[in-house]
Amino acid sequence: MNKSIPDSNRSRANLVPWHTLILCGSIFLAVALPASKRSSAQEPKQVVLDGHSPGALFDGLGAVSAGASSRLLIDYPEPYRGQILDYLFKPGFGAALQHLKVEVGADVNSTDGAEPSHMRTPDDHDYSRGYEWWLMREARKRNPNIVLDTLAWGAPGWIGAGTFYSPDMANYTADFLEGARKQYGFDIAYTGVWNEKVYDAAYVKQLHRTLQEKARGTKLVCCDEYPGEGLGQWSIVDAMAKDPDLRAAVDVVSVHYPLEKGRLTTTDSARRSGKPLWSSEDQPNSGAGPIVSRDWPVGGRILANLYNRNYLEGAITNTQIWSPVTSYYDILAAPNSGLMYANTPWSGHYDVQSTIWVTAHTTQFAQPGWQYLDRSSGYLPEKGTYVSLRSPDGRDWSIVLETIAAKAPQKLTFVVKGGLAEGPVHVWETNSQKTFEKIADVTPHNGGFAYTFDPDSLYSLTTTTGQGKGLVQPPPAHTFPMLTRMTSKRRHSPMPPASSQTRMEPSKLIPASAAVDSVWNRLSLRNPSSGVRSPIRSRSQELEMQRTTMSMRTSGLSTLDRSHSWAASIPRTSFRMAKQSGPAAIFSA
Repeated sequence: MNKSIPDSNRSRANLVPWHTLILCGSIFLAVALPASKRSSAQEPKQVVLDGHSPGALFDGLGAVSAGASSRLLIDYPEPYRGQILDYLFKPGFGAALQHLKVEVGADVNSTDGAEPSHMRTPDDHDYSRGYEWWLMREARKRNPNIVLDTLAWGAPGWIGAGTFYSPDMANYTADFLEGARKQYGFDIAYTGVWNEKVYDAAYVKQLHRTLQEKARGTKLVCCDEYPGEGLGQWSIVDAMAKDPDLRAAVDVVSVHYPLEKGRLTTTDSARRSGKPLWSSEDQPNSGAGPIVSRDWPVGGRILANLYNRNYLEGAITNTQIWSPVTSYYDILAAPNSGLMYANTPWSGHYDVQSTIWVTAHTTQFAQPGWQYLDRSSGYLPEKGTYVSLRSPDGRDWSIVLETIAAKAPQKLTFVVKGGLAEGPVHVWETNSQKTFEKIADVTPHNGGFAYTFDPDSLYSLTTTTGQGKGLVQPPPAHTFPMLTRMTSKRRHSPMPPASSQTRMEPSKLIPASAAVDSVWNRLSLRNPSSGVRSPIRSRSQELEMQRTTMSMRTSGLSTLDRSHSWAASIPRTSFRMAKQSGPAAIFSA
């Protein structure tokens, strides 16, 4: 259990004193009972909501747009695109995300595609490429208070003459932040080092100095490592204890997927570090997969438990899900990563999945800057968890409580003290029958109230108002409009045209956009056996890719034959770095 929450570690006998609460009229009476007559049926668990309880500051829940996970969202027509964005970012509507991290693109494949670089040469400064700028703008438009964050997955070929950890890369990161401020007015609050790579202490300090010089106000998050990397994903904390300059450089300690084999990996030294601890990439499943459905029976229930456990057992105050929306094709790596689904822009269809509402059970009831109440957070007698938080003024409070593993209803009594508002208390619930529904208003009497919670459910109890549930519906899904015949009249086809009498089998037809992705994959995706990205080997190959894309756009070509060997002739390599100049990237995460 979490050593940073000392009172949460008390036994259940201590949490419920040697008495039972009996409601007489509107007054709670404490009646001493002999041990032989105490039972769980007689003695509901008591939760004391103490406004004076210690606890860490809540840093919000968010999502990570990276690895080309949001690629197809910008292609959605209105009004559906706006509706999806509302479900993600609009307060009182859906997930109401409080933190958005985006990839600092580098023209490397970073999971499901390559996000473009803003500096393809040292003299190139283009802050319009790609869609992450657009996504940040749309998020900020809906929630002016959303926290913005960035992280690099790779670097262009000119960086550091083949060395990522270099002054070039520090300047590259700072230039992205400066471009965001100058061109879009974004005050990006945080930036990281290198996604899921073992940190380099000298570079961390170099990046800190560069941020102080060129992007003052942006804090450094380190080090986004995966379980088992280097000396351990929390090893930066031990290094900071020995190096005051390194400690001064790091503002937040972050890891990926800290729930490993059923336990949170947070170390005692991390808990004592005095730094905020974040899970800066997470999912209902482990990072190793398989990626599970985001609907309630699977992903929704798991995430409801994970959000609470990350704090209770890991002292983690910010959890970020990769990704906000599954907006890439199902045939690519790691489908289902998003809180919701939107990867058929031609149809306008999207799916608001349960994980949107599971997230809303926290984000619509507590804001960054609220404080966890450690003495008012813990575990239920018959399985389940709860975390309590209060507003900065010490009046409003919310409880996020889940009974996912419980098999029967549980009655709890609540006592409100320490200056917290006594009510009314609004109760919201999600389970297999209800989706983010307000189900009750409870009025406390003499500073207390009782409530019975269903098993296999997620609840939010709060004194706040303003919560809401978007009700707009998407159009029905339909398949991509395919051509079933290819003729020799296609003058700009990137492959030898099929006979005008040849009818293609539907199973061999793919959208033109997927065909472009397939060609790009041949040029720049990781080698499947080594997991290492294969850089573009020559300018001629890059030009061939550009001609292919332009040809498809100008000719109206809608399909390619999967069996054609045209793309297969492009050589694939497996070396890790290629010292070359120009726009081709040489590093990838």
